[in-house]
Amino acid sequence: MEYYNTLEQKHMENYPLMEKEIKTLVNVFDEYCISDITICVFVITSWLDNRSAIQLTLAMNAALHRINGNGNKRIQDYESFSCFFHQISGIISVDPKEDIQCPDFGQVKVCFDNEYYSVIIGTGYDFTYQALQFFSSLARELDVINDTKCIMEYYDIICTRLTDLNISQYSSPDIRFELPTESYFYAVLNLLGCDGFCKQAMIVYQILSLLDINLAAQYFIINEHEVFPVFDTCFLLDCYSSYLNKARNSQTRKHVDQALAIQAYRVFCAHNDEQNSALINAIVWQDEKPVMEFVFSFALLSSNTILLGLQTDENKMEELETFIKRIETLQANSELVLVEMSKNEHGHKALKVQPECKIEFLLYNDYTDVTLTTLRLKNKDSRTVYWPLEIMFLLCFTDSIDEICEFNNFLECNKSQLLSWSGVADVYVVWKKNNKLIEKGAINFGTIMIEASTTKLYPVKRTRERVAFKPTSPVYGR
Repeated sequence: MEYYNTLEQKHMENYPLMEKEIKTLVNVFDEYCISDITICVFVITSWLDNRSAIQLTLAMNAALHRINGNGNKRIQDYESFSCFFHQISGIISVDPKEDIQCPDFGQVKVCFDNEYYSVIIGTGYDFTYQALQFFSSLARELDVINDTKCIMEYYDIICTRLTDLNISQYSSPDIRFELPTESYFYAVLNLLGCDGFCKQAMIVYQILSLLDINLAAQYFIINEHEVFPVFDTCFLLDCYSSYLNKARNSQTRKHVDQALAIQAYRVFCAHNDEQNSALINAIVWQDEKPVMEFVFSFALLSSNTILLGLQTDENKMEELETFIKRIETLQANSELVLVEMSKNEHGHKALKVQPECKIEFLLYNDYTDVTLTTLRLKNKDSRTVYWPLEIMFLLCFTDSIDEICEFNNFLECNKSQLLSWSGVADVYVVWKKNNKLIEKGAINFGTIMIEASTTKLYPVKRTRERVAFKPTSPVYGR
């Protein structure tokens, strides 16, 4: 079977030496029965202690798609599986320059359409947890909620059925490529041989085939009408990325606003009794008519500070500054009124912003696809424009809306160069960890460097902390 698509090409760009590994593996894989070899690769690539050997696991998955499918050697027990593993581990080796990944397997859950599903955070990408928070709103925009639920349930089954046996043998993660345990081998064998799971896998394959044939081919091997799952931690991220490719620009922008507004409202209600002080999709009301140039995805009044969420882009910054000055003038004259666009049984909710109230603008663009490489450059005197992923991170892990206002103010007032791998989220973690203070010496020096992977482990750590304190009612993010 030949397999070439944009996903594999992207992997080749990141791992230029992977092609050699693939060809080496294909020569071995061709000897074996396709059903057996697919299950064995699933066992190895999903094994927790192999998480950071990304190049090797990608190469093994890619090799599956290139084998001829005519092999007859069988792997039906742990002894033969062990021999197979030692055969391939003797001809390929891990790259010591790989990044160490988060060693999780379903401990973190995300909410999709008001239900929680197990996910994997250690994908090799930053902001995996945050990106998946947008999945539900995008699926609703594309009218594929039921199909996406099937996808989430499929992945949840894999995580929940295997997590108790997929346990690291070490106290800390490292770059390893090791033989999975016998109990885990048989757990995977039983799962992939289960009729119920096979039917679910076939349904998901059919859904993905309609969405993106390349994506379906990436994650499933089809042989004689049988479906064999291929394991990759990026499965849900790639599904979300395909959804983004299908969405119109208006749908992309709308789903970002909706996801952030819903999460912001949840956080506000968790810490504030006065729900009338929170608006969703709010506009400025002036001279008894709406001002429609800009729509705030949320407006939250807390402790005499109002936090305004607004999606924008670089082409509208001058127009935005004019709008902000207009808002400041209205506020100074006690004429600033914000009105919620939707209507309830009592009419439209509204907030009058008093002159003494402090306004914090939370500006953001529409970038949520973590599988794409992006770079953000900012003049130290310009306003901070967040990625939606960063705002979602703040909303998921903040102690209050007041804290977000305080952090946003810190960014606007701080003129130092903040160099981080995961953008504002890294800065927020360091700022919060150090009691909302970044070392004065570093600031005076003019540059603050924040190490890589600062935020990658954060969702898992916070989930474990919360489960430890509330074992009967764990909280997953928010």
